[in-house]
Amino acid sequence: MNIAQSLAKLNLFIEGKENETVFLDLGSRYIKGIAQEQNKIKTAFAEEATSDHAKDVVSALRKHRLTSARVNLCVKGPDTIMRYIPFPRMEKKNLKQSFGFELGKHIPFPADTVYFDVCVIEEEFSKTESLVLLAAVKKEMLAPVIEEAAKEKIKLSAITLSPLAIINTFLTGQNPADNCAVIDIGYSSTSLSLIKKTVPYLSREIKVSGKSLLKKISTIKNCDLAEAERILITKQNPEELTEISEEIFLGIAEEIRSSLDYFEMNTGEQISSLYLTGGFSYIPGVGKIMANSLGIETKPWKPWEKPEIPLSEKNLPQDMFSAAMGLIP
Repeated sequence: MNIAQSLAKLNLFIEGKENETVFLDLGSRYIKGIAQEQNKIKTAFAEEATSDHAKDVVSALRKHRLTSARVNLCVKGPDTIMRYIPFPRMEKKNLKQSFGFELGKHIPFPADTVYFDVCVIEEEFSKTESLVLLAAVKKEMLAPVIEEAAKEKIKLSAITLSPLAIINTFLTGQNPADNCAVIDIGYSSTSLSLIKKTVPYLSREIKVSGKSLLKKISTIKNCDLAEAERILITKQNPEELTEISEEIFLGIAEEIRSSLDYFEMNTGEQISSLYLTGGFSYIPGVGKIMANSLGIETKPWKPWEKPEIPLSEKNLPQDMFSAAMGLIP
């Protein structure tokens, strides 16, 4: 089993199976969904999110007549944790139980307040240890979603973390020969994952994000955030957008630089390519800004083979569905 397959099996909650599946990325601005039937993508949609994700999930599924499908979710945010941890080698069937005894050492929350899972991503990390990836999320974040789904007879099949979904898809589709970084620029945060050849090495969230840019546009244009978002989506005056965006993306680049320095210091190697995805990666000039700041080749990355996926709203950027695509087996 390769790393991508291992990550695909790393789930925080499992129940039920059906032929029709919905892959939902629970973002802070939108809930992004992809519906699949008989291994064929039917549609992709995005619904505005509120502070009540449990109600949002049910509402989105009802609107698109998908309440009878099984549902795979991914989440991210301050209530989630990803760690790469050396751990004594053992049979994989015993790993989660053994790791559970030491879980409290590796997370900033009490162990009994989280859902978690682990998988081995490097068997021979040292003479006696494997490198284990830990994914955890606070129960208070997921419990309302799980309870509301049960109440509405919605079949939850799996829950995982959004950065893991993106890494999984990237490793499945790209098979990188060199060290690279995958950058997912979202509404409330920017996710960064560094990959050493084919092994995830570091994952973190950066607070500078699309919302930072929307606030700046709102101030400059004297408009609300909704109008600022419309200006971005429709790409009014691309040159002006690039100029307005530069400070925000230079801020993201500086955060990324510190992680690249950490990678080089600990591995003796460098990151050779940056891959951009996420709902705010489509902004004109963002790749050039990042490349010039970091001195590294920067490429747009879309986790699907064909240039189009069937969107329910044609003005939505495909890049915002990267994590949802990563949930597809």
